[in-house]
Amino acid sequence: MSEHFVVRIYESELAVITDETLDHHELETGGSLFGLFGHGGGPTVFLATRPAGEVLKRQTSLELDPQVTRALEQVAWDGFGVQCIGMWHSHHWIGLMEPSSGDRERTRRYAQKYHRPQYTEILANFVSKDPANSRRGRGRPGSDYRVQLTPFFYLDARNLTRAETFFHVLPGESPLRGTLARLVGGLVDRPGLSTAMRPASRLPQESYRLAGSAASAVSGWRRFVSGVRSDSGDVDEVADDHRADDSLEASDAKPVAEELAGSSAVSEKRPDDPEERPREAAAPTKPSPPSEGRIALLPIPDLPDFVTQYIEPAVRPLAGRYDVEVKVIHADRIAVIVRIPGRATRLLLFAAWDGERAVIADCRVAVARGKSHEVVEWRARQRADLYDLRVPLNWGVLLLEKLR
Repeated sequence: MSEHFVVRIYESELAVITDETLDHHELETGGSLFGLFGHGGGPTVFLATRPAGEVLKRQTSLELDPQVTRALEQVAWDGFGVQCIGMWHSHHWIGLMEPSSGDRERTRRYAQKYHRPQYTEILANFVSKDPANSRRGRGRPGSDYRVQLTPFFYLDARNLTRAETFFHVLPGESPLRGTLARLVGGLVDRPGLSTAMRPASRLPQESYRLAGSAASAVSGWRRFVSGVRSDSGDVDEVADDHRADDSLEASDAKPVAEELAGSSAVSEKRPDDPEERPREAAAPTKPSPPSEGRIALLPIPDLPDFVTQYIEPAVRPLAGRYDVEVKVIHADRIAVIVRIPGRATRLLLFAAWDGERAVIADCRVAVARGKSHEVVEWRARQRADLYDLRVPLNWGVLLLEKLR
């Protein structure tokens, strides 16, 4: 098996992640992952830390103390040549078994800002020991649960290109843990480091189980650029973006969002208080039938899967002949932009989610003639056309060809 598909990790570090997760049933917790990348690119985790210092924990978000993370990375790098290669965090009982949209945005931002394309993530969830006791094996607070640990490895986190990933467990205690703990113990001016390095207590038998994760789709045309710019920064600033957030946050890509606004085909339905609920529902609830034939939009439960299942098949025939770009505009809408190479006129399609399947929120061709601009809007002839991305794409491509 390729190194790209394996996260090697010591038993001692799996125990630390499990121990820390078991201490927090209603709040998100987590820490950093330190290690090395093998010749094939796969990571080996030598150290998983606990949160320490000024840590902010909420039900669906976690912010680690950047000073503690930087200090640990400095000690690990100076003494052992080991660097921070990712992060682990818990989703406790919220039922979200994949990195959330906030998690993915944090990963992308981190990779772009600090030029670290490879990124390792481990997710911890409480699940029932008996999958029959709960839907999809998810547990509920009680006596029959354990922690499920799932690895995710991004081959290119800047574009959220993720490999199929499994654990390979290395027996015993990490050789780095004991040595680094003794070194950190001598740093009396940095007590937070000892907290971050605290080993696991004695765990109950079968306190955790290991899972694997699927790969994201990879193609030559797909790029995610949700308004995030790639900035350079000092190594000391790396930890500032090292946080987990399962909140539903809109991106700051205002120009495209405004350009695509104004559709008469859909109406939006957003959470009233996004701070009080998980921002990414594992199983979206079907919305109430909208009035006047309008379609209510809900947050897309899994953005990469949405692109793989709905957008990629629709735009694949265009690859090679047209410039195709995908932009995350909000966590509940994705824009597809199609251009003829070298031409300014473009097709703009706005895809969304109605709780069951992909739906077209808006589609238009922005015509550029010198300094003047004109917009030609697509209108569905029948309601079924709103659920077939190929219909407006074909309409728009034909118009692009006519306007050559």
